[in-house]
Order: sequence, then structure tokens, then C-alpha cells
Amino acid sequence: MKVGVVMTCRDAWDYTRAALDSIASEYDLLTIVVDDGSTDGTKDGLEAWQDGSDDRMVLTDPPFDSLAGKWNAGIRKAWEAGCDCVLVTNNDVLFHPETIDRLVERIQDDDVVLVSAHNIEGIFTESGIPPEFIISGEWELEDDIGGEAECPDFSCFMLSRECWDIVGDFDERYEPAFFEDNDYHERILRKGLKALNIPSAPYYHYGSITVDQDQSEARHERFRKTRDKFYQKWGYVPAGHAAVGKLGPIRLLVIGDGAKPTGFARVTHSILERLHETGDYDIHHLAINHHGDPPGVPWRMYPAHLSNPPDQFGRGRVRELYDALNPDAVFMVQDVWHISEYVQSRHGMRGLVAYYPVDSPNLHPLWTIHLGRCVEVCTYTEFGAAQSALSMEMAWRQTVNDVFAARGDPDKVALGAIRLNRGTRWLDQRYQIPMHRLHQLCDPGEYNVVPHGVDSEIFRPVDQQIARRRMGVPEDAFVVGYVHRNQPRKRQDLMLRAFAKFIKGVRDDDVGIAALEKLRAAPAKIRDAVLVLHCALEEQAGWDLEELASSYGIDGRVQFSKSEQGHITNAELNLLYNTFDVNANLGGGEGWGLSHFESGVSGVPQMVPDWAATRELWHGRAKVVPVVEVRHADYQLNTMQAQCSSDAAADMLLELYEDAGERERLGEAAREFCTRDEYTWDSVAENFDGIIKRAATLKGVPHKTVTLTKQGAAA
Repeated sequence: MKVGVVMTCRDAWDYTRAALDSIASEYDLLTIVVDDGSTDGTKDGLEAWQDGSDDRMVLTDPPFDSLAGKWNAGIRKAWEAGCDCVLVTNNDVLFHPETIDRLVERIQDDDVVLVSAHNIEGIFTESGIPPEFIISGEWELEDDIGGEAECPDFSCFMLSRECWDIVGDFDERYEPAFFEDNDYHERILRKGLKALNIPSAPYYHYGSITVDQDQSEARHERFRKTRDKFYQKWGYVPAGHAAVGKLGPIRLLVIGDGAKPTGFARVTHSILERLHETGDYDIHHLAINHHGDPPGVPWRMYPAHLSNPPDQFGRGRVRELYDALNPDAVFMVQDVWHISEYVQSRHGMRGLVAYYPVDSPNLHPLWTIHLGRCVEVCTYTEFGAAQSALSMEMAWRQTVNDVFAARGDPDKVALGAIRLNRGTRWLDQRYQIPMHRLHQLCDPGEYNVVPHGVDSEIFRPVDQQIARRRMGVPEDAFVVGYVHRNQPRKRQDLMLRAFAKFIKGVRDDDVGIAALEKLRAAPAKIRDAVLVLHCALEEQAGWDLEELASSYGIDGRVQFSKSEQGHITNAELNLLYNTFDVNANLGGGEGWGLSHFESGVSGVPQMVPDWAATRELWHGRAKVVPVVEVRHADYQLNTMQAQCSSDAAADMLLELYEDAGERERLGEAAREFCTRDEYTWDSVAENFDGIIKRAATLKGVPHKTVTLTKQGAAA
């Protein structure tokens, strides 16, 4: 048995010399050093080391464009010299005297074509034992310590001639380095062969001294380019190659609200601030509602609307930024219908992460089906996960019924992919959605349920009388707060009607003009109650709230927050919350209800709809208003939105008005709930840190295709 040893190097002669000195074996060895232009004395050192010996060889010509090229040159020389197997190793390593022989023994087994030594650098670092101890021979190796795994370490590996003959040489297109090892392992697996890491054959690796010497952005860019070559060839990025740590931060493209006082923006910024602090991310934010003013954040922001005609949600810029940035992952924080258009806007995007609210039942499958392109799908609540899975099941069954019915049990079909062809005003293209992923997402357990958080440094208790003086709210009033955007789903119109019924003591036996006139004409019986609305007074999609208040005869009892556009600082918003005796919501549905948590930390009682997320979160902790009817959202969204009972809401307000003990009980319940550890932004960001890093490395699968259109599906 003749064994070739191929060692690559560039400079670092001290390490190379130590590695060469540690090589030992009972077999006949031929050691070949491939030197790629060393300038530090390595050349002279290798000449002295070779010293005319027939079992030592140095290769220097021609210059090598890639690490794979160096490996191939050395391995070919070893085969030409009659070697039966070849060990390929870095130059910053040390060997135990028995390591090479143990690798030779294992590679002679019929089912194995490549084996690697096991790096024990961590053991030495933790114990404080000097690395040189491994070469002393004083460390007795166990014959079988178990744990062989099909994840070879290509810093020190041995391949058989059979492997070379069947799999071929290393792909030299990965220039100058990176992913040539992953490529070779993939090719081994696709040939039905086995490559193993052998724990009983240890070696010490100093941690890649060449990597430590070069931390330039140019090197990181080379890494990304070769990673993309691998992705284009095999359709996935190997686990552990998200370009984090020594290989540079994860380049993250974020699509979501930014630099504006919206709930979406507060969520996005709260997460990104903490991801940025880890040092693991290079964040680029396509910011909705950001118009180019200095954002005051430590990451790069891009206005979403730079297009003609204006594109408020940035759909037209996704392709441009993705191609320019070449990100490792894309984090989308928006409604699912917008996310679906982001996904469609550029074929082949990697590492897609969706984070979206589900505020009502009946999610249209033509929106959710695009989540099949996402490697991580995140909703705010269990309700959101369940509704998403129901919607995805509709998409899945439509596809199965139309395409796979003739093939028998769809669960046993070799799952491929669908091609979705759906033209919108933004898009008209075809792209692949993995069928196996659609099938997975029919299970609510496949969704990440990630809540929102509360920043306790901003939102915290303040003396109510001080808050009321600061915000211009009557100090002796019973104050009902309503903090929601002026738009149809938030139902300010219903809140005004319920408040009018509360202070006038009117309840409807029916609806219609007579009931409306009765409510308008009734005098107020409760004269120390105020409704505070925090929102823009007028929005195109909302109501003229001053006129509505006047029409119900309560215009003197309705107060608006300071800004006509509904924009106040976070500190002022906290003061506003602390003026409330109850924070109300009669909307058609909530995906989370951020204002309830931000006010709840101060012990403000909550009143919410018995619907969607607020039903899940607030039962037993708040006044939960029954739903008496539903409506479906327009703009072809079709979600089923609640119609709360204004009579029941009026009764609950009256109970809270009359019963200070009930207010105290619900306030304490809200405070206890909203201050739990899982509702901190630190906890939320930690969750997303793991999710995004997984997304940057998750593996895809090959797939077949069918065609799904709005009219159905066809093979």
C-alpha cells in the first residue's frame, strides 16, 4: 500500500514545517507540497526539506487559479507515482502518529471512498493542552470511539483511486476557493458512494491561518460569488455557509416599513436594531413610507417608492436591490398579499423569510401559495398559523385534484413543483414553487409563531394625572382610548356609535334610520366621559371623524391626539396610553394588536373583539366584545372581518365606568400578561436571529413542474 500526501501552502513556513514533521505512517509515503507563490522563506525551506529525496516532491508551476487546481495537480502526481490513496491536507495542521494509518484502514472498506480526520482543536483549546501534545505519541487513541458521520472535513481528507475514477477531479471553476469541497461531496452522494468523518483519526487544525490573515470585503465578495456558483449548480446553499463569523456578516435584505411612526415600522426597527447589535448582519432595508430623509439608523435604507408611477410598497425595487446586493437572505415584514408580490418580483431569490399578520379568517390561497417559495414562514399567533395552513391546504388540494388525482394517493406522489402563472398589474411571469413545501405548509406546525414585543424603556407606567395634564386630556374624566389607523378595518365609525350609546344610555332594538335618529337625538346621561382617538382625522380610505362625531351628537365628547396626521413621538404615545381608563378596539380583526401591549404594560384595561388574534391573546384578561356579523374585505382580499356588537361594547364601557374594582382587576391582568419575557423585543429578535440564519443555509430539492393558473391546474 502506497499513500500519497498532498499539502497545499502559501507562506506560513513555520506552520508548514510543523505539519510536515508531524506526518507519520507505517505505509510507504510520497509527500507532495503544492506551493502557490510563497514569498516568506517557504521556497528555501521546502528546498532544504526535499533535499533530493525520492519520496518528497514540490510543485510550483504553473500558477494555480484555484484551490481545486492545487488539489488536482497534487493528486494527479500521486496517481502517476503509483499511490493507492491520497491524503489531502492544509498546511496549518498537526497529526497524531496513528492518524494516517487509521484513515488508510477505513478507506479500504468496500462502502467508503473518502474519509476525513477529526479536528480536535476545540478539546485542546478548552483544556489548555498545547497543540504539540498531539504529535508526541503520549496520547493513546481508542480503537473505536464511534460517531462516524457523513460530513467529511475537507481540511484533512483521504480519497481512494476508486473515488477519483468514478467522481472525477475537483471543479476548478470555484475560483479562487470555497465550495469546491461541498461540490465534491455532493457528487459523491449522487453517485451513491459514502464519505465519512472518522473521530478515531484525530488531527489539530489551527483554524485556517490564511482565513485569519484576509478579512477584506473583497474576500467576502469572492465567497459570495463562489457560493452562488454552487447554488446555481445544485439548487441549495450548504448548511453553515451563511457567510457569518470569520466569513463576514450575513447580507440581509429587509422589506418593510421604515422611518415612520407606523406599527409595522416599530416592529421592523425593533427587530433590526437588535440584529444589528449582534454584529452578524450587513442590513439593507427597502423601507416602505421612507422618503429619503436621514433615517438615523446604523444600517442602509432605500426609499421604496422611487418609481414612476409611484410604488408605495416597493415591489418595483425588489429585483433591482436583490441583483445589486446579492443578499444571503431576504426578510419580508408586511401583509401576505404584498409579500406574495415581493416573492414573484424576482425569480430565484434565496433565503426568503416571511413575517406577516393574519387578522381574519379566509386567507385567499392565491396570496398564501407564494409562501411556498419561502424557507421560513412566520406568523404572529397560533391563529395566524392555523389560518395560513387552511389557506395553503386549499391551494394544495386544488393542485392535487387537478393534476395528481390520476396518480393515486397524493401523499404518496413523488412531490415535485408547480408553476404558478398569475398576472397582476405588477407581474406577468412564471416561476417554480416546490410542491413539497406547499404540502409542508398545510400543517400549522410548520409555521414559526413569533410574537411582537414591547420596549419597556419607552412604554411604561406614568402617573395618570401627570399624563393627562401633559397631553391635554381632562383630569377628572373617564377616558376611553382608541389607537388605530383611520381605515375601514379599524372601525372608528363603530367605536363612535358604541361610545354614543354608552354616554346616552341608548341601545338599538333594530337598525336603520329610526334607530340612528333616536341615537342622535338622545341627550347625554354620562357627562364626564371622553373618547380619545389617536389617528389621522381624515384619510382617503377612512372616515371624516369630526363629521361622524357631530352626526352622533358627541362632538364635544371626542378628542383627537395633538397631530392632525396622527403622528406623535413614542414618548408622547406612552403618555397618551397612560391617560386611558380603558383602551378599546372594535375593529374587524387584528393580527396582533400592538397598542394593547404597549398600553397594557402600564396597567390599562383592554377591550377587544372576540375575533382572530385578540380572541387568542386576551380571553380572561380583557373585556372581549362579541361578534354579531361579519363582512368580507374588499380589494379582492376576501378576508372575513368581524362586526362587533356596539350594544355589548356600550354595556362593557358602562361596567368599567361604574366599577373601579373591575378596572383594577383587568389592568393588573393586562400588566402581568404584557410584561412576560416572551413579549420583549430582545426575545423576538433572538428568535429571528436563529430563523434568518437557518434561512440563509437551508437546502432545496430538485423538482418536477406542473402549471397552476387562476382557472386551475394542468400538467
